[in-house]
Amino acid sequence: MRYIQYISLLTYFHAVCTDVRSRIDLYRSGFDFIPANSVELLATYSSINSYFNCGILCNQNPQCRTFVYDTPMCELFESAVTTGSIVSSPSTTRLVGAVNYNGINVSSAYNKSCSYCYPDRYLVCTNGTCQCPSGTYYDNQGNCINQIYVNSTTTCQANNWCNQQLNLTCQCGQCQCPLQQFWKNKTCVPQLLAGKPCNTSSQCRNDLNLVCSRKNKTCTPMTVVTIPVMTGTLPSVFSYVDESLNTSGVEWWRGFDGDIYTYWNRLGSYNVLDYLFLTFNDTYLLNSLQLTVYGDQTHDPKTISVYTDENGTCFGQAFSFSNVSSFTTFPVKTFNTNTRPIATNHVLISIERWSTFQTYLFELTFFGGLY
Repeated sequence: MRYIQYISLLTYFHAVCTDVRSRIDLYRSGFDFIPANSVELLATYSSINSYFNCGILCNQNPQCRTFVYDTPMCELFESAVTTGSIVSSPSTTRLVGAVNYNGINVSSAYNKSCSYCYPDRYLVCTNGTCQCPSGTYYDNQGNCINQIYVNSTTTCQANNWCNQQLNLTCQCGQCQCPLQQFWKNKTCVPQLLAGKPCNTSSQCRNDLNLVCSRKNKTCTPMTVVTIPVMTGTLPSVFSYVDESLNTSGVEWWRGFDGDIYTYWNRLGSYNVLDYLFLTFNDTYLLNSLQLTVYGDQTHDPKTISVYTDENGTCFGQAFSFSNVSSFTTFPVKTFNTNTRPIATNHVLISIERWSTFQTYLFELTFFGGLY
C-alpha cells in the first residue's frame, strides 16, 4: 500500500524516502512543541543544517509525527501535534513541523501481510503483518492513534491503547498504572508504605489495605467499618429483568438494613439473574462482605458477582456460597486486594440463585475503609 501525500511547509515540498511520502505542516517560527509526556521524545540530532532535513528525518521514521527544529538542533516526537501543546519560544528561529494525517486511512492494509505495507510511511511490518507504529494503537476506524495515559478522556478498549513504555494497562475503560504504583508527574511511581505522607489514598499501598488518613494525611492501615448502602436501583441496561424493588414489606433496602430477619423479595419472572446497583455514602476500599440466607435451598443466592460500574462491564470479584438447609449467616468473605484493590462509592451486584425461584436476600453487608 502506498500513499500519495506531500510535505507542506507553508508552501509545499516533497520529502521522499524510497517510495514513501508525507505531508508536513510547518508552524511559523518562534514556537515550540511540548509533548503530552516526555517519553514521546524519539531522538535529538545536534548537527542538522536545515528544517527541510529535519523534516526528512521525521518522514523516515514511522513513529515520528512532530518535529522541532532550531539550527542545528532537530528533535523528533512520536506525539501528534494535537496531543501536545504549541507554545511560544524564546527563540525566534525555532520551528515546529507536524505530519498531516488528514485523509490517511490504513484499514485496507492493517493486520494483513507485510506485502500490503512495504514500503509505507504509516504502518510497519511486525511479525509478518502490517501494524501501527510503536507508541500508537489502531482505533478500528483506519487510524493509528497515539497511545493514551492515566486520566485521559479517551476510553480505552485494550491494553495496547495505553502507553506501553510506562506499562499502563486498560482497566474498566481507563489506563492505569501497574499494581503498587500511582500516577504522579506524568509517570507511574511506587505507592507509599505506612507512615509516609500522602494526599490521596491512591498514593498508598492499597494492596496492603493502606489508605491516606483524612486526619493526618499519612498512609495508614484502614479501619474496617460497615459500609452504609444509600440507594438501590435497576440500571436501564437491565430493564429486561422483571424484578420488583419496592413491594411493600419486601423492599430492596431490607436486604441491607442490618436486620437479618427482614429480606428483599425480588418477585418477578424466573430464569434470569438479579441485578441491583447500590450506592454508598462515601468512597471505600472494599475489604469484605457477609451474606445471610433463609436456607430453604430454593430462594438463596448461589453466587454474587460484584462490578464497579452500573452496566456490569467492569468485573470486580465473584463470591460463591454453599447450599444450606437452615437459616445461616456465612463467614465473612474477603476481597482479593493483593491482585486488584477496589476503591469505589458504588457497586453493581448480580445474583445467581440455586433455583429458578425469586431471590430472598435476607442480608448482604459490605465492609471497607474510608478512601
